[in-house]
Amino acid sequence: MVVAEGCCGTELGIVHGDDEPTVTTCQHQGVRDLLADGVQVVILDDTHLRDEDLAASERLAASAGAAFRVVDHFLNVPIEDCISRDAARPAVERVGEQVIRSMFATRLAGSGTAS
Repeated sequence: MVVAEGCCGTELGIVHGDDEPTVTTCQHQGVRDLLADGVQVVILDDTHLRDEDLAASERLAASAGAAFRVVDHFLNVPIEDCISRDAARPAVERVGEQVIRSMFATRLAGSGTAS
């Protein structure tokens, strides 16, 4: 089962970035509910580029007695591809070039790709 950050925002009528704490709360509740219902594998579809976001997700898994694993294959995508893919999304789901470039500069700069 996949719990995507963007879906939570869309369901709540929140434009990306406008109320990130509310979206995260919704997303984490969805994960808790699925684990409590006995779902064996929950994929938390989110970038989690900040260490504190990863730590929060790891604590969430631990509190439910679940294993936690990071799959970061997306980090090998060139930044220009990330920007193009974002631009192709429906307007309400876009994060915008400025956000992508900021995330890249803050966490991923150095190789010309998001790795």
